[in-house]
Amino acid sequence: MLRKSIVSLTVACALSGIAESRPPVIDIDLIEPIPTKPATTNVEYGAGLILKKKKRLVPIIDTPLEPIKPNDELQLQDASRTIISQNNYDTEAYLGALLNEKVTHQTFDSNGAQVVTFNGQKTVAELKIMAASLMATGEYAYVDINHYVKHQLTPNDPQLSNMWGLINQTAGIRAPAAWDDNQGQNVTVAVIDTGYRPHADLAANIVGGYDFISNPTTARDGNGRDSNAMDEGDWTTLGECGTDQNGNPLPAQNSSWHGTHVAGTVAAVGNNNNGVVGVAYKSKVVPIRVLGRCGGTTSDTADAIRWAAGGNVPGVPTNPNPAKVINLSLGGFGNCQTSTQNAINYARSQGAVVVIAAGNNSLDVSNFQPANCNGIISVASLTSTGNRSDFSNFGNRIDVIAPGSLILSTLNSGTTTPGTDSYQYYNGTSMATPHVAGVAALMLTRNSALTPDQVENRIKSSARNFTSGSNCNTAVCGDGILDAPAAIDAAGINYVDVYPGDTAYNALVQEIYHEVSSDNIDLNFNSSIQTRTQLCNLLVSRHNGGTNPGQSQTNSAYIGESITVNQCLNALWFSDGYDSNADWNQWTGNHVGTWYDQTNSFTDNANWLQSVNEAANDPNDTDANGNTRVYNFQQVEFLGANAHFGWNQAHHEVAYVWGWDPKDQTNTDGTVGTHVGWTFDLGTAKCIIWVTKNEAFLECVKDVGSETRRTSTGFFGFGQWTVES
Repeated sequence: MLRKSIVSLTVACALSGIAESRPPVIDIDLIEPIPTKPATTNVEYGAGLILKKKKRLVPIIDTPLEPIKPNDELQLQDASRTIISQNNYDTEAYLGALLNEKVTHQTFDSNGAQVVTFNGQKTVAELKIMAASLMATGEYAYVDINHYVKHQLTPNDPQLSNMWGLINQTAGIRAPAAWDDNQGQNVTVAVIDTGYRPHADLAANIVGGYDFISNPTTARDGNGRDSNAMDEGDWTTLGECGTDQNGNPLPAQNSSWHGTHVAGTVAAVGNNNNGVVGVAYKSKVVPIRVLGRCGGTTSDTADAIRWAAGGNVPGVPTNPNPAKVINLSLGGFGNCQTSTQNAINYARSQGAVVVIAAGNNSLDVSNFQPANCNGIISVASLTSTGNRSDFSNFGNRIDVIAPGSLILSTLNSGTTTPGTDSYQYYNGTSMATPHVAGVAALMLTRNSALTPDQVENRIKSSARNFTSGSNCNTAVCGDGILDAPAAIDAAGINYVDVYPGDTAYNALVQEIYHEVSSDNIDLNFNSSIQTRTQLCNLLVSRHNGGTNPGQSQTNSAYIGESITVNQCLNALWFSDGYDSNADWNQWTGNHVGTWYDQTNSFTDNANWLQSVNEAANDPNDTDANGNTRVYNFQQVEFLGANAHFGWNQAHHEVAYVWGWDPKDQTNTDGTVGTHVGWTFDLGTAKCIIWVTKNEAFLECVKDVGSETRRTSTGFFGFGQWTVES
């Protein structure tokens, strides 16, 4: 009788302080010279120059060596009868002649220096040349570049400073720069491992899960497969799991709580003023248990991979939370099993990215499964000095290297059965892998349309060069060091078919969203608005103090709430959009407001109708299952002489809202037209910041309780507030 081969799997981590016998490490520097990747550069632009003039002492009796310009400020000095000639302002024409550029005076800063801009964007390199030419005249105390600055989100988790893998600029993944773009919202990551513990710094991001361990003895829960993915502990006694190659009983081991550590690296709750933070700390983790006492099997793992991606497994209910990223921090010696490869192929066909630890034997990864399977991202481990960890497997099947030595994450204090929440440093390619899985989640938040191959290729192409003197090269450590912000940039724009059949409209929505998310705003109506901070300063000043119809009607006087710049910025940086139809309906309700036409300055009452589901008008626009797509609209009915309908729409897979007003479909009369919005709460009001290519405005609605406005939803619109030039 033929018996199916089952290969044993173990976790791919090396606990701190545990020695491991292995062959001598090959001196890889003797194999071949370290090649260098072509350097990549990003062009940096500046906002202009900051000029500070020198003070000149000019004898009042003698003829001045230099003529005093008409706009010099002259002050009499007591005894010496000399004049302090303070030329604190150069005319645009004078500077233009010096620099051979069209110059615009903007303002004076708090130090009395003059701030100027130029026609079109100038690179920092160009501005440096201009600054040098001005300094060469001898008239200036200093000429500074007016750099653009960008906020870097730094969560308030107190252990972040101990997480070198996230923040180290040399060998870490540079997560804070990536978090300015997104934090992994709306992406689900499956962690196929030992299960999980409900750690207070992780539990909020755990959804669903399943226990795929078939053997009750391995599972320690008294049964086979079940819906409880809780980690029961994987401790062992002396010899319980067999002997080593010399026939000696394998030593006893404490419970590792390995899956909790891995899941915490992916998605420990961020910005909660507690403990650590995950790479994609707004993503969700589906814990899938395949490892228990003495490890696990490839048959259970293959079923878990298929289930994670939404596939059918006999005797197991369908996963209600199919994953877009699957993390496997496990492995064993041998060839990739056909059953495992088939499961990976299925997951990829469903759009899931599969990320696998290379293993901790300091050997070529080609001998270790499932890291030697096809279609996966194989991950080696890096130290904080930029070297390959001495335990990490290597070879030309490695795709990328990521932090894996001394990685701090969520754990449990129990040595056998569960104890209390804790945090612990672990070492292993197991720890490197969830860094990559987390970055994949960030990329898919930016662009949910990416295929598994595109995610892999863009992670590899965006990887940083190995550090100088590193023991890594592309033959052994993959294409480079994982770089989160570069990978997000490589992901492109999150393209959603927001209006079926209208490619130009779709592209405009994505362009507006990407401009604001990258802090490079370019509104046609006001060329001085270039950053989120500038936009928020203007919105806040208008909201809190504006009363002129055509400029401001949604203001603090109407909703009883003032807004701060930080509230505005937080909305643009961190808005989650709307999570469900119910949330969207609650905000929109049925409310009456006032619409201001920017060009004609007339008032047009509008009725925001309850959201409705409406089938797409393009019968060829279908989802992956061939069903006609259904869109969730918020209808906007304009009343009076300008009667017509428009709509807004919330898409629950992206962190923004978009809308379209048919009155401005061609952008000929200056009204709202195509717009993208970011949501936030303002006291008892709910607000949204809308941005178009021509204007920006803030809209708030407030629960007015006993007020009756067309329906019983209890929301009353206080109108549109438009920022004008």
